[in-house]
Amino acid sequence: MEELLKNIRRELRSAWRYRWYALIVAWLIAPIGWTAVLLMPDVHEATARIYVDTDSLIRNVIGEIAVDSDAADSLRYVQERLLSRPRLEQVARETDLDLRADSPADFDNLITQLSKDIKLAPLARPGGRRERFEQNLYAVRYRDENPVVARSVVQTLVNAFQEDALQTSQSDQAEARQFLDEQIAVYEGRLQEAEKKRADFNRQWINYLPGEAGNYFQRLQTEKAAIQEVGTELRIAEDRRRTLASRLEESRAVVRANPDEEYTSPAAEVEAQIADLEFRLNALLIDYTEKHPDVISTREKLANLRERLAGMDPDDPGAGGGTAIVVDNLQMALNETDVLISGLRSRLAQHREREQELQSTVDTVIGVEAEYAKLNRDYEAIQAQFNELVQRRERLTLGEEVRETSNVQFEIIEPPRVAPEPVAPNRPRLLFTVLAAALGAGAGLAFLFSQFNPVFDSRETLFEETGLPVLGAVSMAWKPAQITKRRVSIAGITAGAVVLVAVFGVVFATQQQMTRLLQSLVG
Repeated sequence: MEELLKNIRRELRSAWRYRWYALIVAWLIAPIGWTAVLLMPDVHEATARIYVDTDSLIRNVIGEIAVDSDAADSLRYVQERLLSRPRLEQVARETDLDLRADSPADFDNLITQLSKDIKLAPLARPGGRRERFEQNLYAVRYRDENPVVARSVVQTLVNAFQEDALQTSQSDQAEARQFLDEQIAVYEGRLQEAEKKRADFNRQWINYLPGEAGNYFQRLQTEKAAIQEVGTELRIAEDRRRTLASRLEESRAVVRANPDEEYTSPAAEVEAQIADLEFRLNALLIDYTEKHPDVISTREKLANLRERLAGMDPDDPGAGGGTAIVVDNLQMALNETDVLISGLRSRLAQHREREQELQSTVDTVIGVEAEYAKLNRDYEAIQAQFNELVQRRERLTLGEEVRETSNVQFEIIEPPRVAPEPVAPNRPRLLFTVLAAALGAGAGLAFLFSQFNPVFDSRETLFEETGLPVLGAVSMAWKPAQITKRRVSIAGITAGAVVLVAVFGVVFATQQQMTRLLQSLVG
């Protein structure tokens, strides 16, 4: 860092030798530059704020069906409509801008430049405006040396665009209705075709299509569950039959052993009742849990009968009734059980047959159901689009009157106006820039001269450049006249710089008056 500062001081001392050249260059550049800035013509800007409904009726209809337009698309749409070449040519002729062109080539360049000079930019929603002005707000700007011409260009452009919007409003509505009618006709044909395909498919594969029982996998699962349920019921019925058959054989053995007796022990009847309750309990447990009231009640009855049976004497005739009656009851129960077993076996065979049939047609059924689902999806999608188009047409019909009275495509929010003060050039900044450029040019010239004519201003510099040892240095002995001359030189440089800055201050303070004076002299 110290070495850098040393080099800077050395270069400044070297350039100081050409200070008068620097001052002269600054004095030459600054007045010329200030004069050029003051002679620059004022540029006035005309501005208008407009509302443009970029979502015209036809775009409203297509928007949700196709792709919604973003802000960039809206701005590009307005630019194409507002700044088209035919419209710019119309503006140039109506505002007499075409008088500035002396030839067709000049007129073409004028139109090209006009398209660049007219600025269109989106605006934020201003306070207090209606809700429909929340978007599609734009500012139209144009700059010209003549404020009347600038305002006239913006006014003519806005008026032409407004006329175009009014003329195209009805055509947009007609295009929207035509578009909807065409699309409805297309989707109606597709809907009829989809209905015919689905009907033909149903007739061809009616035995494989899903019905109230569900699809293929649901039906297969239902059959498996039915096989398991019927199998359980069959096992319970077979167990009951074996119990009844055993009880019946025991009762018949008693009858054979006592052919002349018309009685039997009450224990046989109790055992028959126990067998019947056990069958009912097993049937209940298929559908219910142990906590169900019927299951609890049946178990209590079984417990009472078993307790009663345990306290009986098998050889006590008691008053239980005839043995023949017990045998008949057991035979009837056995017959009912055989009928039940036969029915359960038939049902089980049917469920197994349907299960095998489903498993054998798994590939066909899956393919049919997939195709059936695809046909339904296509049909529902087409029907949804068709219904949406019909609803849009109804909304368009109901809203035409409202659109004609309120929902305009174009509206002037703020008419063209020109600011009282010119927007360009920025003379204060330009005047200061000229001063900085003049001083920089003078300093640069002094530095350039010092580089072409270098000198050794210290022993260190001499040693660094030559590599020779410096034994000593002789100081300059200034005469009084030389000292006076040097002081006068420094004072002159300072005065020249101060006067230059003072002149800048005067020009800066009186720039408007001086501008009018110079332009009147030149004009």
